[in-house]
Amino acid sequence: MGIIFCSFSEAAQEHPELVRKYLGSVVPYTDNFFATLNSAVFTDGSFCYIPKGVRCPMDLSSYFRIYAERKGMISTVEGRIRNRYADRLVSPEEIHADPTRFILCLSFLDIKHLIDIDPLPGGLYIYSSSEAYEEEQVIDQRRLHNWLERFGFEHVGFERSEGLHASGHASCVDLLGIVRGIAPHTLVPIHSKTPELYAEHLAGTGIQVIVPQAGVPIPI
Repeated sequence: MGIIFCSFSEAAQEHPELVRKYLGSVVPYTDNFFATLNSAVFTDGSFCYIPKGVRCPMDLSSYFRIYAERKGMISTVEGRIRNRYADRLVSPEEIHADPTRFILCLSFLDIKHLIDIDPLPGGLYIYSSSEAYEEEQVIDQRRLHNWLERFGFEHVGFERSEGLHASGHASCVDLLGIVRGIAPHTLVPIHSKTPELYAEHLAGTGIQVIVPQAGVPIPI
């Protein structure tokens, strides 16, 4: 069996043994509320199976287009917005015809819409998100860079020296400075991949750092 790339509904019909084996194997439906909801009410999606030892010779991607009618899945909320602001909607063809009239906000997940817009070479892309700090983000950033090169975009903001970080997340130095300035009696870092670093950097400050542990209650 080689590489399989198709819709999830097709995979469920043609390859049920693979769906049963791998569905929910990374994040089981019992893990959290969102995983349970996703497993219970999802309608369709993409299915990709690459056997162990097989290397995919090309990038694979799938997406919904929501510009024109009968393309993609339009939610109730989106439908209401379309009806309310019908006179403000633009099509990919309009953007392509006169790109100097538009400034687009496209994240990595939205960059695929350039396929529909088919922009003329010479556009400028300003990257103002966080720096890649893990392997998956490094790969995503490289793919974004390749997309921009494919469509002939100039781009700025990928290097830290360019100073365009505007993701809304504070740096480690800033976070520690905030904690030291507030000087709480107790700190419980709950939105961090490395909460133990707070205990390391705040040692000797008199601030008690409680690192959360799964299943262990924290008395308040």
